[in-house]
Amino acid sequence: MQREFIQREFTVFERIIHRFAFRPAIRRRLVRIRFVRRIYGGWNRTHPFDVAEQVETSGYVPADQLTSDDRLKGLIIPYAGSSPSVIRKAISTLPDVRDYSFVDLGCGKGRALLVASEYAFMRIIGVELSAELSATARRNVQTVANHYPERSPMNVVEGNAIGFELPAGKVVVFIYHSFGLELMNQLIGELETALENRLDHVFVVYYNPVHSVALDSSPVFKRWFAATFKLVPEEVGYAPDNKDTVVIWQSNKGSVHAEHPGSDRKIVILQKDWQAGLS
Repeated sequence: MQREFIQREFTVFERIIHRFAFRPAIRRRLVRIRFVRRIYGGWNRTHPFDVAEQVETSGYVPADQLTSDDRLKGLIIPYAGSSPSVIRKAISTLPDVRDYSFVDLGCGKGRALLVASEYAFMRIIGVELSAELSATARRNVQTVANHYPERSPMNVVEGNAIGFELPAGKVVVFIYHSFGLELMNQLIGELETALENRLDHVFVVYYNPVHSVALDSSPVFKRWFAATFKLVPEEVGYAPDNKDTVVIWQSNKGSVHAEHPGSDRKIVILQKDWQAGLS
């Protein structure tokens, strides 16, 4: 009992320290200190979500470990888990999702799939290039499916997200900055073609929209929502920042929904090819 109390008090203290350390003025100074800067490497810590759900979605995997294809290595982004609270806030902005499939392109270990399973999507699909990460995602999906058999079916497909055939009908496409600009342009081109043939309506939920230009320049998609979300207190310290930006586009085909106020806010690049925010 005493050990549990000490651990609980330490966890509270740790959260306070992390909230303090993520203040912009303080962070700018601390990242210059070699050993102290490790506090911002939170991706490699076991996330509370993993502990609660008995899964393995934490960690950071460089791009050159995701594929043996030398060309692709320069076109994809390293794996790291998105924050569950931010995913929930983004999904919660959407209208009734019961007629939509949720597809995570570049799903990694499947964290976004597991969070999406908390909602009433018709089906949930992850597409992942890495054989190792795909296998981990499948194990995680099976674990959550065993715990919550009433949830929508989840499936993980190993393969290149570019060229993947989305399920017909209405789709929510989720992307956590998985691709460089070249691949993003290809992906949006494929979505445009699919909307001409087999898709009824598409939301693109772009978490950390570094290459938003690919969607903003598309004649088929229009901004629908934009916000920067703060992480909930228990997640602070398990990612490099204490807030993340999500922008959502919708297709101009199908049941078009009125956009949220502020959806046209300017997207700014905070770190080249790595981090986006809103002005």
